[in-house]
Amino acid sequence: MIQLSKGVSFAYKVLRSSAAKMYYLRADLEFDESNRNALKKLHPIKKVDKEVFNAHKKMWLGWSASAFLSMSSLHLFKTLSDIQTPKFLPINVYFTTVNPILNNKMMGWAYAQKGNYYQLFGIDNEPVTILRNLNGLFFDFKGNNINSPKDFLETELKKLTKIIIKPASESWGGKNVLSFEKNLYGEWKCINNERINLELSELDTIYNDNYVIQEYLEQHPFYKKLNPTSFNTLRVYVYRSVIDQIPHVLHTTLRVGRAGSIVDNVKAGGISFYVMPDGRLLHGFDHDFRRVEWISGDPLIKLSDLGKIPGLKDIHDLALFVATKIPYSRVVAFDINIDSYGKPRLIELNTFYPGISMQVYGFPFFGEFTDEVISYCKEQKKNDYLMI
Repeated sequence: MIQLSKGVSFAYKVLRSSAAKMYYLRADLEFDESNRNALKKLHPIKKVDKEVFNAHKKMWLGWSASAFLSMSSLHLFKTLSDIQTPKFLPINVYFTTVNPILNNKMMGWAYAQKGNYYQLFGIDNEPVTILRNLNGLFFDFKGNNINSPKDFLETELKKLTKIIIKPASESWGGKNVLSFEKNLYGEWKCINNERINLELSELDTIYNDNYVIQEYLEQHPFYKKLNPTSFNTLRVYVYRSVIDQIPHVLHTTLRVGRAGSIVDNVKAGGISFYVMPDGRLLHGFDHDFRRVEWISGDPLIKLSDLGKIPGLKDIHDLALFVATKIPYSRVVAFDINIDSYGKPRLIELNTFYPGISMQVYGFPFFGEFTDEVISYCKEQKKNDYLMI
């Protein structure tokens, strides 16, 4: 029996190692295919110099779990930004190696749970959560158990006229975000899906016992004029250095929702604009990588006429503070904006897989920290993503 156990254990290790390699290879191929499809939408294509690509391979291959790099991503970045540099972080290397090393996946979900930032970080900057359903258990804003959630919700709703409902975790691209508003007759109606009723039993089914009901925030007038129906957030990317353990802001983008949408996500038709360190807006891109230098509305708003966006320092300070409270994640993406009273509000954060799409603007993801990140990752044992 002991010999049989050893044999099965050995076979398991071999199969798992093979499965991990196939998983990494699939990621390499899928991201390359995605970049190639993006390039098909663009014309003309600006190709990166071969010397730059060779330096790119030397910088990122060998120590990472990725099997290969193609030129498609560098072609994409040069076409969109006219910048070429070997420091651009390959998305497949980020997915297979860099992100799993810098961010502990098993710990990530707990920190990203919406409506829990008051308890986790001791801040009052998140939207007030009226009710949370977490795995079938109901809680109020302070984490107290609610034994009669239906009665509790009815009482709380009497104080409000508009609410937002969203998944408590594992939400992507603004999916399943609902907005309800009380009409003149005191009836709650869903703004973006009239077939859904504000009934806990229905919400339990839609969200599989995983959702939060929050106050509807009124945004700062500056951001409201960009699109009044969506709470237009700034995505702030923070990296906590492996050298000095100090968090640093890497990039900031402003997401503006399409007209009529309640979410600002690019996948839902929004536009993402790069925010320069001084608060000026660079151009933006839509989901099809069309360059945008204005914001739709009546009349159109030129980016050059907007000046510097308000509240940027307060937004960065909040992100940097919260980043110090997340010891298991070195890269965190925060969605923050300023409410109508000028207070920064943390809408959500991403510790599991913060994207790196802002490189299309011509800025390598880790920038001045690229070399230290590579050195640190080289020193670590290659992570088996399947074990995380």
